[in-house]
Amino acid sequence: MQTGRGDESNLIKAHNNAVIAGALRVFCVHTYHDMMRLYALGINDSPETNFKAAAIRQLLDPNSVASELQDVVERVISSEDGRPTFPEEYHELVAQVMVDYNAAYAAALQGDEAFRRYRQTVMMPYIESTGGQITDMDTEHEGAIEFLGAIDEYENQWKQFTPSRPLESIIHHLFEARS
Repeated sequence: MQTGRGDESNLIKAHNNAVIAGALRVFCVHTYHDMMRLYALGINDSPETNFKAAAIRQLLDPNSVASELQDVVERVISSEDGRPTFPEEYHELVAQVMVDYNAAYAAALQGDEAFRRYRQTVMMPYIESTGGQITDMDTEHEGAIEFLGAIDEYENQWKQFTPSRPLESIIHHLFEARS
């Protein structure tokens, strides 16, 4: 006789997927902002090209949110109950990851098609509206030159990059699948 462990594993999987979706949403907000910044600076490559350049910058820049997002994902996935305790410096980031947790969790429980619809109809509009806001500071000359230089530097580093953490692997795989 089974005790419902199958149901429990589905709940854990849905929880982990909802947290990963939240982390990807936060990552994509920052990435989308960088992509829009590229357009504001006159880099008119395809959306895929500019998004990839922005994502590479976010992933490889030690000052970006990516490293801490990976910490959150790893702690959740490796914790026994999926609810680790985070130090105070992570509280704001965890709150951002959990912004739409209930909807993501419900969609993940409903299966792959529902989760795909959630990502397209809820996550993407949020990413576009939140990350698409450009300020004067994003386009001022000195910062713009530094930003564009960093984009080039990280794209060169990407050629030798091998992911070692879960979020890195997910993002790296997305770009390999589209190459």
